[in-house]
Amino acid sequence: MKFILLLLISTFLIGTNTYASESKAKSLTLWHAYRGKERKALEKLVKVYEKQEKIRVNLLAIPYDAFDKKLTASIPRMQGPDVFIFANDKIGNWAESGLIETLNYYFYNKKRLFLTLMFDTTVKAMVYKNKLYAIPLAFKVPVLFYNKKFITTPPKTFEELIKVSQKKMKENKGLFGLGYENTNFFFHSMFYFAFGGKLFTDDKKVLINSPEAKKSFEYAKYLSLETKIMPEEITSAVLTTLFNKNQLLFVINGPWFSAEIDKSIDFGLASIPTIDENHKAKPYMSNEGAFINKYSSSKPEAIKLIRYITGLEGGKIRMKEGDQSVSVVSLYKNTKDEKLLAFKLQADSSEPISNSSLMNYFWAPMTQALKKVIEQDVKVDKALSDAKSKIENLLSK
Repeated sequence: MKFILLLLISTFLIGTNTYASESKAKSLTLWHAYRGKERKALEKLVKVYEKQEKIRVNLLAIPYDAFDKKLTASIPRMQGPDVFIFANDKIGNWAESGLIETLNYYFYNKKRLFLTLMFDTTVKAMVYKNKLYAIPLAFKVPVLFYNKKFITTPPKTFEELIKVSQKKMKENKGLFGLGYENTNFFFHSMFYFAFGGKLFTDDKKVLINSPEAKKSFEYAKYLSLETKIMPEEITSAVLTTLFNKNQLLFVINGPWFSAEIDKSIDFGLASIPTIDENHKAKPYMSNEGAFINKYSSSKPEAIKLIRYITGLEGGKIRMKEGDQSVSVVSLYKNTKDEKLLAFKLQADSSEPISNSSLMNYFWAPMTQALKKVIEQDVKVDKALSDAKSKIENLLSK
């Protein structure tokens, strides 16, 4: 709470009503990358908003992998959306490129602070160099999915998970214990930060070959190869197929995985097990926010739309219809949905993805390092040293 107050008070302390002017825009354009239930929930709340505000909102679903490229190509040409929904990790790049509107001015109100509705962590994720660039909608963090056909009580530690997996695999031919995208740094983060790894310092010093980082890679190698509980080929599609065929006990994945699980599968969700008493899993948490195009000609209308879709009413629809872990604090007080509560609990032990412009330089080299260690039997020291050199070379350009 103190963070939010300091953030807002440190900038434009203007108590005037920014929505006093009459709406002039007849329509708004909103881009998103949602699919399935999330998309249907967004479409529903937008229809409610259109009827309420007498304004057309044109929704356009953009494939996630193409979103950043399409956005950065269209906005400088005075095209693209008025509002868009995306994760926070690109904020640094977009802010430095002048593509997104700063929102401090619009969300200061002398009667109440809109941002106090949100989890403080999710608000912080939208701040870059002391400026607010998006309003949080939802957070997404990996958790442990388990098949209730085989497992009634989820394991508390990875040691327990390994033992249970090995036992069940002996009893059931064709069964695997654990699956997660082990060469994807987003998922490896649960070990990287558990062991105390860091990526970089404020002055751009690369820290990925620290003893802590090396321990996390060694543990991932041990879990993936030595325990014999994981499939040799791991992709998102393989994990879904195996889980839906009752051939996989545990999957570590994000909330999107729920939509991929067949209705015939009885599954539960729990926090990711701890490595040991000193190392609690700490996966990356992605925070989605609503942004405004710097060059939108309909900013007052865009602000009103953002307030609705991120606020209490919009949050209710997104949580109920879209199974989203929304950022509105009060909505968790009354929910009995164990799945949503599992994500909320894991969020309390997570690492928000940095929105620094440096992040772009780390994803590919760190994923390549994991592939070398797990798939090519390259020594951890060598893999991380190569990744460090590559990142430093990119940063020097």
